[in-house]
Amino acid sequence: MQNHSLSRLISESVQQCPYPRKAVYALALLQDLKAAGYLIDRSVLHLVNQRFDSTLSLESLPTFFIEVGEERVKLCSGSVCRYHGYDRLRGQLLQQGVEVQSTPCMGRCHAPPVANVAEKVIEQANLEICLETCRLVMR
Repeated sequence: MQNHSLSRLISESVQQCPYPRKAVYALALLQDLKAAGYLIDRSVLHLVNQRFDSTLSLESLPTFFIEVGEERVKLCSGSVCRYHGYDRLRGQLLQQGVEVQSTPCMGRCHAPPVANVAEKVIEQANLEICLETCRLVMR
């Protein structure tokens, strides 16, 4: 259902595209989709590229603009989180095939370890909560 409405939304945007450089409009559309709550993953990017005849790649987009739609967990690597299970949680996530990105202190030292999945902060993070949040985001 969501893929059908997303595909229709992208098609309508292509028809309204006033720019000769469609990649610029494709980027603007991706920003709008992200703001509307869509997860921008490889399948969405493929749809946009296909409809706009573009060659954007996830790797070429700035990380502040887009979250790669694969399972990715940002894990606080501050000293408090390291003391309270960072290494164990990182190892467990990697064993489950989840990409882990270490980040500087997230400022949530009262509830370590801290993770971030698609801009959702998880305090007192554990493997089950991180995996469930990844599954919810991937839907």
